[in-house]
This record gives sequence, C-alpha cells and structure tokens, in this order.
Amino acid sequence: MILFLADYPNKENIKDGMIQRIQSIDTFFLSDERVYLSVSYLKNVKKQVEKKDKVTVIRCNAFLHILLIFKLFFRSKLIYIHSLFNVLPNVIPLLLTFNSKYALDVHGVVPEELLLNNLPVHSRIFEILETIIFWKVKNIICVTEAMQEYYLQKHPGNHNYIVYTIMPSNLVADQLIDVNSVNEAVNVIYSGNTQKWQNIELMCKIIKNNLSPTINYIILTGEIEKMKNIFKSQGILNDNIKILSVLPGELVEYYAKANYGFILRDDIVVNNVACPTKMVEYLYYGIIPIVLSEKIGDFYKLNYEYIHYQSFNEGLEALKSERNIKIAKALQSRNTEINLKKVLQ
Repeated sequence: MILFLADYPNKENIKDGMIQRIQSIDTFFLSDERVYLSVSYLKNVKKQVEKKDKVTVIRCNAFLHILLIFKLFFRSKLIYIHSLFNVLPNVIPLLLTFNSKYALDVHGVVPEELLLNNLPVHSRIFEILETIIFWKVKNIICVTEAMQEYYLQKHPGNHNYIVYTIMPSNLVADQLIDVNSVNEAVNVIYSGNTQKWQNIELMCKIIKNNLSPTINYIILTGEIEKMKNIFKSQGILNDNIKILSVLPGELVEYYAKANYGFILRDDIVVNNVACPTKMVEYLYYGIIPIVLSEKIGDFYKLNYEYIHYQSFNEGLEALKSERNIKIAKALQSRNTEINLKKVLQ
C-alpha cells in the first residue's frame, strides 16, 4: 500500500493547481493500492472513508483517529508527502518512528509563503517541521531546478533530488493554433484566483489603462464572485472583459485563442523557485506572459518570451510565441523520461 498525505482530486477541488499536481503524480501508481489521508485538528470529528477501485480516501481527526493514522503508517511501503502543508506536528513522531520509505513533494516554499501572508508564528512552526522532514526524508521532489538549488543550500545533506515539472493533465497539443497567424483583436487572459501574490489590483490598473475595442480580456477564476467584486470596485467591467469559471478540461478553448497572459509575481524567493501551473499552460499554448518580474522558476534561464507590464499597450500585435511552445514541449519531454515510481522504489 502507498500512503499519500494529501486530499484526493475530485470535481470540487480539481481547479486548484496543487490538486492538479497530485493528480499528475497519481498516474505513476495506478496499479497500486493507494490511500489518500487528509488530517485535521479541528474538523473530521467523524471519520470519512471513500473507496473506489484501488483508491481509498480517508479524512479524519489528528487526535480522535491517531490509532488509524498509526496503522496506516505501519502498513505503508511508501509514504508520499504532498507539501509540508500536509504534515501536522503530531504526525512527526510517526515519521521518526517508522523506517518506511518517504518522499516529499515540496510544491513550494511553505515557511516563506506563510511569512509573506503575515503569519510569522505559522511560518516558524513549518520552518521547524521542514527541518525535521529534511533530516528524515531522502527523496525530495521539486518542481524546478531553481527550487532544488534553493533547498540544497538551505538543507545540505544526502538527499536524492528529483526535478519533475508541473505539467497539467489538461494540455491538448492538437488544439494549438498557427503561431504565425495574426488576429484582428488581441486576446489577453488571466487564469487564477485572488491570492495576495497574484497582484490582482495591479492587473486591474493595467487593464484600466488599456481599455480598448481592440483588446479582449478573459479572466478565468475559481473565485468568480470575489473577482467580479474587485473589478466592480475598480470600475472596469465592460463588454470587453469577461470573468468566467471553467473546468481544467475547458481551458484549452480560451488558451488556444489567447496572445498574452497576466502573471504578475514579485521578485521574491517564493516566485523565484516556483512553477505556476498557469505559466506552464501559457507557454504550452504560445501565450506571451505579462510579468511584473521575469524571474519565475526556471523560465528566465530557459529564455522564455515575455513582456513587462509597463510595456503592455493597445499597439501590441495579436501573436503567439513559438519559442514558449518549444520550452513547454521540452519540459514535457523531460518529464516523460522520469519514472517516479521506479525512482522511489
């Protein structure tokens, strides 16, 4: 049995980038019995168990169901931890007790993210958890080479690093349009929610300064009402701006037509080592990112095509980037050479 410390993908959570990553990793283990364990301190007073084929999804309470958690750790031949966010302090003794094989899929730099969100106490707790985990776990899966380099310096040790890029399962190659075609209107897209690091207010200012009949804006978000309220407060809702919520499988329809895409990340370590799902999607469909900082993950080193937000204007042509498509394809090809299950056995 393989134990995943994570929630299992379903139709309610599949729009989330982290869940899409979990779904991607799951494909390596389809022939194995798998348990997805989601633990809470305050919720799940009544244990919830769902079973389908070879997957069992368990949501339980960290205190009330500690014996169940103990049993799952004991039975597992591999314990795959999806992000530090899925490691609770009372699980640490189990990690230290059992000699099972462990793998940590870092996803992102959790203590630094919490500090960015003005949660210093939480950040400190997860900093301690991270130190313990890196002491115990040998196999570390990173989403970028930049993330690997960051952790090599932060936690020196005898770790086995694996770089496995986030490649969403909804990418559809045969839906790409001719990269040399030029449309009458420029299509600009944003895919994501309203978190602080997305810099939504800056995006609104850029759109407000470039309201033109020759530019169409498509905002795809899982927080549709919240996003609409932000746009209303900025007074920029009009016929050229559409705010929609779509499933991952429906994104291709919009990406295939888009020329530019907002990804306004600050120049900080959280973004410097990240691999945002939407960045991979943008590049895969030849979209040219509109950036605040170009230093996002490995993409700057890979020489991706982008424009700075201050250079965005209504005079831009409706183009696709062949260079970005090639970068995304190369990352996809590298992923296919990695058999994660075999590496972790």
